[in-house]
Amino acid sequence: MKTINKIKYVLLALAVFCLCFAFLNFKFANAQQEYTFELSSNLNKKYVVGDVVEIPTALYAGKEAEFVIKLPSGAFSDSKNLKLIQYGEYVIEYSAKNPESNNIVKHII
Repeated sequence: MKTINKIKYVLLALAVFCLCFAFLNFKFANAQQEYTFELSSNLNKKYVVGDVVEIPTALYAGKEAEFVIKLPSGAFSDSKNLKLIQYGEYVIEYSAKNPESNNIVKHII
């Protein structure tokens, strides 16, 4: 009889422990906030050579993100006002640090 009661108490304690662990795991797994890049303005899909494009600033977690522009030639620029002198695709890459994980996150447009 005593052995059966001990087993019941051990199983009950194990069940309570598992429930507490599951609750805490769920709570902390959902606690991490998801951040996104917020651009100050939108860019057009197409521009013509000679246009001057104002590169929009981006906020990530409330802080201004850094950016770099890859030019069609393969060179890079960090100019906020970029005069388009080459035909081709220009790529803007924003980067910022996630405040919770300290990982660098990137957004490419």
